[in-house]
Parts: sequence; C-alpha cells; structure tokens
Amino acid sequence: IAGIASILSVFLLMIALPFFNTLVEKQLSLQLYRPIHLLSLLGITLACGLLAGWYPSFYLSSFKPARILKGIKQKRGSSAYVRKALVVSQFTASLVFIIATLVIYKQVVHAKSRDMGYNKENLLDIPVTGNMISDFDPIKEDLMASGGIENVALSSKRMLESGDNGTGITWQGATDTEDVLIRHRYITPNFFETMGLVLLEGRGFNENRVMDSTNTIITQSFAKLMGGGSPVGKTIHRWGTTYNVIGVVSDFRYGNMYEVNNNKPAMFFNNRWAKHMYVSMKSGTAVSQTLAEIEQVLKKYNPAFPFEYQFEDQLFNARFKGLQVLGVLANIFSILAICIACLGIFGLTAFTAEQRTKEIGIRKVLGATVLGIVQMLSKDFLRPVLIAVCIAFPLAHWLMSDWLRDFDYRIDLGWGVFALAGGIVIGIAMVTASFHAFGAANVNPIKSLRTE
Repeated sequence: IAGIASILSVFLLMIALPFFNTLVEKQLSLQLYRPIHLLSLLGITLACGLLAGWYPSFYLSSFKPARILKGIKQKRGSSAYVRKALVVSQFTASLVFIIATLVIYKQVVHAKSRDMGYNKENLLDIPVTGNMISDFDPIKEDLMASGGIENVALSSKRMLESGDNGTGITWQGATDTEDVLIRHRYITPNFFETMGLVLLEGRGFNENRVMDSTNTIITQSFAKLMGGGSPVGKTIHRWGTTYNVIGVVSDFRYGNMYEVNNNKPAMFFNNRWAKHMYVSMKSGTAVSQTLAEIEQVLKKYNPAFPFEYQFEDQLFNARFKGLQVLGVLANIFSILAICIACLGIFGLTAFTAEQRTKEIGIRKVLGATVLGIVQMLSKDFLRPVLIAVCIAFPLAHWLMSDWLRDFDYRIDLGWGVFALAGGIVIGIAMVTASFHAFGAANVNPIKSLRTE
C-alpha cells in the first residue's frame, strides 16, 4: 500500500508542481533521476510501510492462541487509545493550520485597509525613459487633451518607496536635529493634485522652477517636528543650502506597510530630476482606450522606447504578495490536514459501528430511535475532537502571537478566529462521524442480532 501511495504521490506532484511554481514564482522540478531523490523516496516508502504495519503486527502477535480458540475475549489493551490519539493529533494539526490561515488573512486585510493618504486608484506609474523629461510639457498637454486623463506629474521616487533620505538637516528654532532622518523627493508642480494629496497650508510649486529653486514643501509630520505655529515662512538648512517653506501637504504612507508610523517626515523640491511619470485617469473612463491614447502620445515623443506601465493599486497589492502566498499555502495544508483527519475519524466510526453491531440491534428492539443511536455513537467521536480543540487553541495562540510580533501594525488575536476554526472542525467531524452512525442505526435489528 505504501508503494502504491508513493507512485501516486509522484504523479500528483508532477500535476501540482506547475501550479505551485506559479504560486511561489519559482521554477522547481522533481529531478527524480538524481540518486539522492530516488533513495529518499525509497526510504520514505519503506518507513511509512514499516511504521504502518509495526503496531498491528505486534498487537496481533501478542494474542495467546489458546485463549482465542476457546473464544475468550481479549483485553482491548491500548489499541483504542492509539486510534484516538492519532485522531486527536490529526485534528490538532487541522485546527492549527485553519487558525493560521484565518490569522494571515486578517493580517493582510488589516494592513491593506489602511488609509494611505493618497489616491492609488486609476493611477498609472510609467518609468521615465528617453525624451520624457525634456518633452514633458508637450507630453502633458497632449495627454490632458485626450479627455481621459485627470493629471500628469513627474517624481524622483515611487510613492510606496521610502525614497532618498539624509541627516544633517536643521531648521529655524530647532535644536538637536542633526541626526533626524528626512526623506526628500523631486517633483513637478502637479504632483500633489495627481496623487490626491491635500495642500493644508501655503501654496504649491510654481511652473517656473527658477522661482522655486530655494523653496520647499513639507509633510504634516515634518511640520510637527518644527514646533508650534505655522511652518510656512520658516527656513530649513539642508546640506549647505537654505530653503524656505512655502507649503504643508498631508502625510502619506510609504515604505514598510506593517510599520505603525510609516508616514515619516519628507520634503519636496520643484525639480524634474525624475524616474517616474504618474498619470491619473478619470474615473469611469474605458481603461483600454485610455491606455491606447497614452501609448500613442508617448510613441510620438519617445519612439525609441516601449510603452511600459504599472497600476499603483497593483504595486500596492504586490507588497503583500509574500503573506498572501503564505496564506494560500496554509490554506492548502489545512485542507489536506482536514482530509486526513476526516479519513481517521471515518475509519474510527466504521470500526466502532462494526464492534457494536449487536448492541445497536438490541437497543433498537428495546425501542431506541435512530437519532438516539446516532447521538450515542457520535458522542464518542466528538470527545477526541474536543481534546484536539483544547490542545490546538493554546498551541495556535502561542505560534500566531509569536508570528505577529514581527509586525508593528498588526491585528489582535480575538476569540472569533478560534471559535470559527473550532466550529469548522467540529462541524466537519460530526458530518463525517454521522455518516457511519446513521448507516449503523438504520440496519435491520434482525440482521444485527444474527451476526456472530
């Protein structure tokens, strides 16, 4: 049986591997021709076969032939406990995997639902190539004239990136600021409108970059560092140059999505030293048509380079790719663990129903109902599941609490996750156990009592 299972498992692996490679974005292969792999497969097959046959062989060989031939009932010994222990371990593993899946899912949703401080919907990120900076003004005019574009701007960094940063920055009225880390970005005047950032104080940048060569706009978090009163009009000394604060813009989140305070202070400069062009599309426009119009404009001014783009919301979702893959894997393992656990309890119910055939027949003759017999049998099967719940809950709580410590911005482990997981497992176990219980309870008692 173990040999047949090994052969089937290899075929299943060959079928599943392409899907797994797509999920984890790797190119793994079985490489069965390698001696180490063949020896490992053979070793696993032998180990499984020997372990599976070891206990029943020793158990059966322990019987005394004279007592068996005389019809004297043998003591059950520890066999019942071994069967129930296996069912308990199977359901414990199932519960831990289900709880892990639910916790990972909730953590991802928790992080993704944060207010990012800017509008990432209908926003296109296009890498700057060729003549896109020198021809930015006509490119912008043609894009705006197409009808489907809301705004266009350049930026030195992606919104989700931490960006360039540095220390040694001081400002008016502050002390001990030399080691404070400040992010800085180079943008064009329409950047804030394009990204949906709100100008809270002062004014935005002028289209004439020379007029703003020594001006800067800072974020809310930077304004708080500068102390009381409005920061507009104050000066910031950065690497030998003095900049005047002309505006304050709302904070936005970037960098580590699981960090609590990932809206660190930043300052903006009116400069076309850019690596990314952001294009915000009007809501309700046909995306495919708008993309074709953008491509046509860029081909006109930048024909030597292909049209490449990414949607900002897709870049945002990609930040959670690792955890989502982990969640899918945990989900797969939980399904496999549940299937194995259900096979265990299915076998246990079949064995118990077979052992109690006469008892069930007598109870029916004496007036027991089908529902009463099902409840009697199911009660025994529910006990190992409840024991598994008692073991799995603290174990899963400890494991997932330790896992969540890696995230500053995280969920709380409430009782709802454990209640849902416990309900799923108990429900599945009861449905599985009831299948044989109903079958045994519906057998004609005359046939049951004729059984030797």
